[in-house]
Amino acid sequence: MTSIIPYLSTSQIKSLSTTTIASLQTEDVAALTTTQVKALSSTQVNALETEDIAVFTTAQLGAVSAAAIVGLSFDQIAVLESSTVTALTSLQLNAMSSGQIDALTSDQVAALNSSQISALSSIAISALSTDDIASFTTDEIAAISAKGMAGLSTDHIANLSTDQVAALKTSQIAKLTTGQVAALTTDHIVALATGQVAAFGSTQLAAFLSPQIQHLSTDQVSAFNTKAVTAFSAHQIDTFNENIEGFTPSLLAALNSTQVSALMADDMDLFSTEKIAAISVKSIGGMTTLAFAS
Repeated sequence: MTSIIPYLSTSQIKSLSTTTIASLQTEDVAALTTTQVKALSSTQVNALETEDIAVFTTAQLGAVSAAAIVGLSFDQIAVLESSTVTALTSLQLNAMSSGQIDALTSDQVAALNSSQISALSSIAISALSTDDIASFTTDEIAAISAKGMAGLSTDHIANLSTDQVAALKTSQIAKLTTGQVAALTTDHIVALATGQVAAFGSTQLAAFLSPQIQHLSTDQVSAFNTKAVTAFSAHQIDTFNENIEGFTPSLLAALNSTQVSALMADDMDLFSTEKIAAISVKSIGGMTTLAFAS
């Protein structure tokens, strides 16, 4: 029997009760045009049987309005084909609740492309599991929006691969919270490019832990933002090992007396006369006698 569904106007579709929607046969749902699907309300979408949702094509799923996408239940989301999920638009993804995002299966998350990931809000990102985030390609990690970065938990950060960390854009690095910075492993620190290190602000550098500082290369140290290094505590300065040789004259010139007081004779031995001369007159008073003994 031929379905009459394709012949219904959008006004008629909108008038269908949830009981009627729920009684539709799978072939009726498959016959819905994208224009008709777009006319469905959130309650009508929610009334569709899971087996009906399972036959949605990419065109049909993509046609669901952002206002109606919130009607999808967790069970309905779970039955969507991974290939169909690729049709979700930015507006739809932004409209979905954290619970709906969490309902996505690992295969569905893996099917998301970079454009879709860039549309995820911080709330949506936070709803993804550590395994989900860990499965992101380097392009997908780089696609997370600056605002979306706030959704990464410390567990998310700690479970990133070194390749994923190396793929982070400087705009993403600049948005890391102090908690996220502290969650970076020493392997992550080693993987950072100098351009990424330069993107760390003062609040972020102040959050660096001793093991992180000790795993920085001299090139990475040289890349520090001059204004940002003023946030290092005396303890952090004291934590540097031979990599302190990476401090450039401009970086040393930015240090305050408290920071300079943390420099030891061994540190001074690593500095050229040009670097020592760069330390400001005001800050030089912070040098200890042991440092002068160098």
